[in-house]
Amino acid sequence: MNLNKLLSVVFVTFSRDEAAVRFVSSLRKFYPDLPVLVADQNGPTEGMKRFYHQNKVSVLWLPSDCGLSFARNRAFEQVQTPYVLLADDDFIISQMTNLQSAVEILEQDRRIGFLGGRLIDIRTASDGAKVRYLRRWEKYLFLVEQLKTLISVPIDYLPLQSKRIAGHEIFLCDMTLNWGLMRRAVFSNTIRWDERIKINGEHEDFFLSLKHHSAWKVAFFPDLVCEHEQPHVAAYHKFRRRLAGREILAEKWGLEHHLEIGVGLRSFSQYLAFDRVPIPHEKLNSIDGEPGLPVAPEPISSKNHQEQTELHQKVDPNPEILALRREVVSLRESLSAKTSSEEALRQSWSWKFTSPLRFLANALTLKRSE
Repeated sequence: MNLNKLLSVVFVTFSRDEAAVRFVSSLRKFYPDLPVLVADQNGPTEGMKRFYHQNKVSVLWLPSDCGLSFARNRAFEQVQTPYVLLADDDFIISQMTNLQSAVEILEQDRRIGFLGGRLIDIRTASDGAKVRYLRRWEKYLFLVEQLKTLISVPIDYLPLQSKRIAGHEIFLCDMTLNWGLMRRAVFSNTIRWDERIKINGEHEDFFLSLKHHSAWKVAFFPDLVCEHEQPHVAAYHKFRRRLAGREILAEKWGLEHHLEIGVGLRSFSQYLAFDRVPIPHEKLNSIDGEPGLPVAPEPISSKNHQEQTELHQKVDPNPEILALRREVVSLRESLSAKTSSEEALRQSWSWKFTSPLRFLANALTLKRSE
């Protein structure tokens, strides 16, 4: 398989030249000739022009703050390969980034339009140490028109739908992180990023469009791993925190609320505030008690304690790859076991899931009875 003829990498950068340099440099360590296209909203500088040229990166110089959606659309319009790796500028490629296996899956199952991977968040603790967190964002999406509500359910909360393709196990869903392989054929006049949404809301809108306006399937591939370390750039965060995109998303899909199972109920008019929470605050699966930074739950597994212990170890350059491999194996085994284990399924309907799932079941019943 000639990966360089099948796959291109697309990413957008804005106000974070340092992150873009780090991402491209990490990619070139393992994929020196893979086509790369960046949609750069920073404006050409001599330093970045020289860096892109030296690393064989094609550049689209775009107006400052033209928006993530606009930039991605312009980049995808330039892609010539059948598959595209979608990434952000603050990602870091490692030897665990298994692009060839991901392409093999898409080659064998022509129904999958987007194959999402998983991220390892790296954050700096108060003592300056690097700490690794597993990010999970694989969800089912349900539109309940009568309630004007979008309901997102992490795949671990429901019986998993798994498939084995090209020797690899994948898990069907409706939405993943914005890290994964996408067919170039998916991108069309109907399935693209809404350019009215500069940031915040473009992600849910894209996957809702994929679900409701196409026959393409979305799947999660745990072995497609990437690291994510967000640089602290004050100028960037000022733009990143804007919530106007959420309002556009709500108007477009006729929504007033977003119920995130395991997190709570948000109003689109005040998206960072909860109207009410269907489970106790102390049980919310959040980071440092901050509901504005939700994470999906860990897979239910007898290895949970061991997984959590390994997951929060400090990052050491020497055992880093071994730790990543252990995390991949643990996640894959726990997800696989859950598909066949009645005990795991019973646990998945434990008290902390019952209330939000009953809400979901009632909402869907109400919708079908209309």
